[in-house]
Amino acid sequence: MPLEYRRALAEMKSAHHAGGGVDTDTTEAPMSHNVQGLIAKRACFEAFSQLAPADRVAELEQGFGLLLLKDEAGDPETDPIPPEIAQIAQALSVQAPVAFVETAYFGGAGVQRSALWENGTLVRTCITQPGDPPREDRPINTVLRALGVDADDDGWDEFAMIGLMAYRSNREWLATIAHETVSDG
Repeated sequence: MPLEYRRALAEMKSAHHAGGGVDTDTTEAPMSHNVQGLIAKRACFEAFSQLAPADRVAELEQGFGLLLLKDEAGDPETDPIPPEIAQIAQALSVQAPVAFVETAYFGGAGVQRSALWENGTLVRTCITQPGDPPREDRPINTVLRALGVDADDDGWDEFAMIGLMAYRSNREWLATIAHETVSDG
């Protein structure tokens, strides 16, 4: 994960501990958050590099990666999970559990959708309903827990702890991957 995101997370935690009341719920931010991709352990993506090219996998915390197969996210309320993404998730999940995650927020209102594949089988799908559930019960946190992502004792949910707050669109994530690839090369 980029150093600047780690610093920002540490500053928010520090303000939270100091009584600053920082809310880690990204859905309250007055900006958009539109991300769509697959999350699994990075080793799973590395083992299946023909399905998960390195230039499309962003590094997340706790040993996970985010595979971005599209430049832009769809609309989780009207668009089905893209079949090509579902096929890749099914194939990858033979190695390790794989989650599909999608956000569509603007100005604090929006939708999350998730799905989970294990052993080549779709085992769970979920989309937020009107009257958002508490953060811990939202679709993305639910599948992240199933993958083994840990929240922390200070109220930071799985979404924040894995680093999904770092960038707000697939294009931003992909630009970061491209920058890291150039910097490493």
